[in-house]
Amino acid sequence: ALRDRKLGILEANFSSIVYTLFAQISRTPRQLVRDLATGKIDPEICGRLPPETRAELEGQLSPNPVRAKEVAAALGLSDDVILKTGSNITGESSLLPSPPSSPAPRPSAMTRDVDAATTGLARKLWPDMKLLLCVSTGAFSLYAEKMEETFTKGIPNYSPIYGATEGLIAVNLHPPHTVAKAGATRERKTSLYTLVPRAMVFEFIDTKDMHLAQPPTRSSREVKVGEEYELVMTNLSGFCRYRFGDVVRIGGFHHEAPMVEFRYRTGQMLNVRGEKTSETMVMESIRNVFSRSSPTMKGDGASSSSSRLVDYACAEYLHRDAAATPHYVVFVELEDGSKLTGTDVKALDLEIQRSNPIYKSFRVKGAIEPARVVQVNSGAFLGLRDTLIAGGGAANQLKIPRVLRRKADVDLLWNEKCS
Repeated sequence: ALRDRKLGILEANFSSIVYTLFAQISRTPRQLVRDLATGKIDPEICGRLPPETRAELEGQLSPNPVRAKEVAAALGLSDDVILKTGSNITGESSLLPSPPSSPAPRPSAMTRDVDAATTGLARKLWPDMKLLLCVSTGAFSLYAEKMEETFTKGIPNYSPIYGATEGLIAVNLHPPHTVAKAGATRERKTSLYTLVPRAMVFEFIDTKDMHLAQPPTRSSREVKVGEEYELVMTNLSGFCRYRFGDVVRIGGFHHEAPMVEFRYRTGQMLNVRGEKTSETMVMESIRNVFSRSSPTMKGDGASSSSSRLVDYACAEYLHRDAAATPHYVVFVELEDGSKLTGTDVKALDLEIQRSNPIYKSFRVKGAIEPARVVQVNSGAFLGLRDTLIAGGGAANQLKIPRVLRRKADVDLLWNEKCS
C-alpha cells in the first residue's frame, strides 16, 4: 500500500485491522522507508516468513527511492534516515545501517508512537485517500473513534453491509452524518442498517426474555423504535429460527423494513449474580472514565488529561479468587505511560452502577464486590491478539473478546499486570 501514492480506499473487515495497520506504520517508520527504497524486506521480518511467502513478496517489490522519500516526509523523518549523504535516494548502497539502540519495550497495538505527524497520517501518505470501508459499530467503535482523532482524521468511514457467516443481514442506507436543521446541527455517529427482507426471515426476542430456552418472538412489524432485541434468523441454507447472538436497537424504519444499530453479542455479557451487564454498558462506562478529558496522574504525580484507553477486556472474578465474593475484573491498557489511579477504579465501578441498576442493587447489598481494575503493560493486548491467531483464529476475522472465558487468556493478561 505504501508504494502506491494514488491509493484512494482502504478496506478491511473491521476498523481494528485498519488501526493496527497505521499503528504498525507509526511503530516502524524507518524500517518501512528503507524497505521501500531498496525493494527488499527487512531481514528481521524475512526470518519470520516461510521461504515461499518471502519469495512471492520480494518478487512483487522493486527499489522505489522516490516514493520512499515521500513516505519519509509524510512520517516526519529527515532524509538522513535513508541516505548516507546527499539528497538523492539511489538504492540499497545509500542506506544507513540501523542505529544502535537499547531494547525497546514491546509496542502497543494501538499507541501514538512517532509524534504529531500521526494526525492525518492517511492523507499525508495518500493525498487521494477518500474513504475507509470497515465495520465500526459495537466493540469496533473504540478503534474507529481513535482513527478519527489521529491517523484518518477527515476521512469518512463507511460500513456498507451487516453480515455474518449465515448470510447477508442488512445494508447501510443511513451512514453516520451531520444534519443542519432550523439553525441547529445534529450529528448521528452510528450507522443504521436496513434489514433485507428477501435475504432472511427475521424475528426479534425482547432482551428481558433472552435467558429463556424458548422465548416468545416479535415480527418486524411488532418491534418498537428505541427498543433492543436479540435477532433470530431463518435462511435458505437450512437455519431455522436460529439465534446467532446479536443484539440490535431499532433506529427506525425504511418503508416497512426495520433499521437496526448493532449493540452487542449475547455471549459478551458479565453475569455473576444474574445482573447481566452487557458489553455496551461496560464499554461506555470505560470510555467515560478514560476519555481524553478525564484527568489522570502521570508517573511523576503530575495531572494529565491526555490519558487514553488502548484496549480492554473483562472477566467474571478471577478463577484464582473463586472463594471471594463475585466481582468483575477489568484489564485496561493505557497510552503514554499513564498510570491507573484509585480515582479511576472508583469511578469505573460507579459508571457501571449507573449503566446497570441491577448491578448497583447487588453492589449496595454487598453481594458483588467493587470491580477490580488491572492495568497491563504496553503491548499486552497485542500479545493476546497473537495468541488468538496462533490458536487458529484468522487475522482478518479476529475480534478481541471483551469478556474472557478461557483461563489461559485471563492468565496471559494477569501476568502482564503493571508492577
